[in-house]
Amino acid sequence: MNARAKRSITETIVIAAVIVVGFCRIVAHDWINFDDTIHVTENPSFFPMSWQGLAGLWVRPYCKLYVPASYMLFAAECAASRWLHGDGPMAVPRPGLFHAVSLAIHVAASLLVLRILRRFTTHPWAAVVGGLVFALHPLQVESVAWIAEQRGLLAAVFSLLAIDQFLEWTERDQGRSRLRASYVLATGALVVALLAKPSAVVTPLLAFALASHGRKIPWPALVRALAPWAVLAVAAAVCTRFVQPADLTRAHVPLLARPLIAGDAIAFYAGKLLVPVNLCVVYGRTPQATLTDPYAPVAAGLVAIACAGAAFWPHVYGWRLPLALFVIPLLPVLGFTDFAYQNNSTVADRYMYLAMLGPALAVAIAIDRLRRADAARVGWGLPLAVGLAGAVFYLPLTWRQTGLWRDSLTLFTRAIESGHESSAALNNLGVALTDSDRPGDALPHLLRAVELDASDVDAQINLGIALTDLGRPNDALPHLLRAIELDPADADVWFNLGNTYAAEGAYATACKAFERSLELDGKRHKSWNNLGLARLFQGDTAGAEGAWRRSIDIRPHFSDAQLNLAKLLLSRGELAVAADHVQTVLERDRTHADAYNLLGVIHTEAGRPLDAERCFEAAVELEPQREDFRTNLDRARKAARPAGPPSP
Repeated sequence: MNARAKRSITETIVIAAVIVVGFCRIVAHDWINFDDTIHVTENPSFFPMSWQGLAGLWVRPYCKLYVPASYMLFAAECAASRWLHGDGPMAVPRPGLFHAVSLAIHVAASLLVLRILRRFTTHPWAAVVGGLVFALHPLQVESVAWIAEQRGLLAAVFSLLAIDQFLEWTERDQGRSRLRASYVLATGALVVALLAKPSAVVTPLLAFALASHGRKIPWPALVRALAPWAVLAVAAAVCTRFVQPADLTRAHVPLLARPLIAGDAIAFYAGKLLVPVNLCVVYGRTPQATLTDPYAPVAAGLVAIACAGAAFWPHVYGWRLPLALFVIPLLPVLGFTDFAYQNNSTVADRYMYLAMLGPALAVAIAIDRLRRADAARVGWGLPLAVGLAGAVFYLPLTWRQTGLWRDSLTLFTRAIESGHESSAALNNLGVALTDSDRPGDALPHLLRAVELDASDVDAQINLGIALTDLGRPNDALPHLLRAIELDPADADVWFNLGNTYAAEGAYATACKAFERSLELDGKRHKSWNNLGLARLFQGDTAGAEGAWRRSIDIRPHFSDAQLNLAKLLLSRGELAVAADHVQTVLERDRTHADAYNLLGVIHTEAGRPLDAERCFEAAVELEPQREDFRTNLDRARKAARPAGPPSP
């Protein structure tokens, strides 16, 4: 093995080891209630998984997103998780494997960045230090730790692969066949990147900026080579605008104000790049917040001066490429055009993932120039010293930031405590508390979310849910009706409105709300289940049975519908069929205490007291605080062991 190969292996080990040390604990983290549910844990295409369902993700958007390559990755991870843990086809996948895949993608992206940096430096360790900046900077944590943002990771790694292979193509000292292979691979990687996330539309610009630096090929040849890429990028942009229309954005900004929004965003990212503290999942820096900030014009003005200096001042010409690589990936999300996430914030850590290529190159070039300026005294010691200093500075910050992503409650509590109060952060904290059976604690956060943004449909819905859970359906109704005014085509709003009417005892009105929810989305298994309950309370047992069977057809292992149908069948004396439905629930979830209790009741009715006793014991073991379980267990034990004859 030659020295170059050994050095390459060493560099790879260093990059991978640092990433593992900085990010490893995310493997033990949970799902986050911020898009993880939408894209993975409640994605109907994965429950159960079928070729037909997966094909549907290629021919139509899902949740107003067209990212089929990312969904194929999610599907593969779901299948692998179920296989590794021996779970059934309807089981919710475990998050650990997803986090491990995110780590692997980040390692691959960092190594591709290292390959790109080597082309612009003479000292190998200068490129390594630049690669470490990309790999370890705390701004990268959101992209790596957030499972739903695997879309961005996947798009970034294929964009980097496309750029790397395009640069390989520009180095014309290879054979013709290898050149053709490099270009084909680069173009294929670009297609995958665009299908993973539309943000990859910036890839042709990045490739042009890097390839034109030093111009190893003539301008006409470079333009001709990138023309197909430009066509692909434009097609992706048009598709995105069609799938994610501008009316999704509540934060419309006048055209003349958009440069101010963009300048402020660049200044924000530059600040977090230099001082990566107080990072947050939702900064709440909406266009409205920026336009009312007296410091925003100052920040935007400084950015304009810096950009003008880079363009016209000869002494900084050498830094134009790193600056371009920093700004180009941010172009789609700077606010020049509307995008949906501006409802929450114009800026987000994840938007910096690919943009970190610019700072990484700047650091690598700076170290390389210092070494060349005084090679005798600097040697390899300077890159090593700078790399160690950066690791000492970044590693604790990155380690701390990864800890904030362990669960929804921690993440959004920190978002509020950091001073970045926003409707989105408050809403998601309220959801996390409600999901933890703490609707009383959730209420003030949800009220504040609605106060900050009364047009936030999700906040209105979740406030209605919390009030309903607290036994206050009358107070919940105005918020749910307001959500319907804001978005009458949202099936989830009608579903929760039906729940609130049912909590009031208005079952006929609840049925209408559930039916409207199903008109909008006929595959909502929870709407079918709750429609069945509402019909049952109206005395319509046939209608209830039909609704529950429809729910089960859509989601065969949905426990609520299975158990509700089992209870109805039990009341009709169809014990064997009822037991089959309960067993279906237990096949998926061996910790479902209510299922064991119901199965025990079925065994009791069937005259099998010993079987009933075992089921009630399992229910009590899982939930010892339930008095009804204990009562059923005592009765079963008495029936299984009748008292003997009295002593003489």
